[in-house]
Amino acid sequence: MKVKKKSNLIKGEMDVMFYIYIAALSWSISQIVKAIIEKSQRKKISIKRIIGGNGGMPSSHSATVSSVVVLIGWYEGINSASFAVITITALIVIADALGVRREVQEHSKKINDVFEKKMDCSSNLNENIGHTLGQVITGIVIGIVISVTAIILRL
Repeated sequence: MKVKKKSNLIKGEMDVMFYIYIAALSWSISQIVKAIIEKSQRKKISIKRIIGGNGGMPSSHSATVSSVVVLIGWYEGINSASFAVITITALIVIADALGVRREVQEHSKKINDVFEKKMDCSSNLNENIGHTLGQVITGIVIGIVISVTAIILRL
């Protein structure tokens, strides 16, 4: 006779692993979409791009953090400390993608141009680091859709 282990979760609480699974799913789907878009534009697919490529459409970082914002907001409430922390974290991640990383991307392009045109050599700096507003919004939408779908399926 098997005895079912009683859950330590209080009604309304969610297992932390659920958050991690949905965040990982949001990131994975965003990376797959990014690879498909790259394949359609450049006629090639890069495993490096799927596993850890930064920049491009959509923003996987934005998808990941927005999915967790939705889950914590739903299961723990928008007045919880957890929701406040993840919302602030999400805003930092999104601002970084649009600001700092976007600027680094633009600098990389200019430095690469200088090396190619003036010095007849290549610097090979990554030119695909940051995101446009559209790429970030698309990532946020993917994260929200995946989280809402997970919530509906889990009800």
